[in-house]
Amino acid sequence: MPCWIKTALTKSAMGLLPQKTPLAEGSEEVGSDIINLVADVLISKDKSEWQTSIDAYEAEGMTEKEAFWRAVRTRRRTWAWTSWAALSPAA
Repeated sequence: MPCWIKTALTKSAMGLLPQKTPLAEGSEEVGSDIINLVADVLISKDKSEWQTSIDAYEAEGMTEKEAFWRAVRTRRRTWAWTSWAALSPAA
């Protein structure tokens, strides 16, 4: 088979493959969420979504440490859903 036919077949076959894998897309979403969280904390400080959620947990009677880890678990769950949603075919 001539070289130019092999090259043409390879290029057309490559066009059938997804440009981004779903796993890469999901990890991009989580990375973006982490960057947004850090920016929110640095810019908004005490008014950040992160600090507000910790304050709300403390208002429910949790210690500062318990409230912090509850916020971590809640945020981790949100990131898991974000990642899963990016992996779904509808996304």
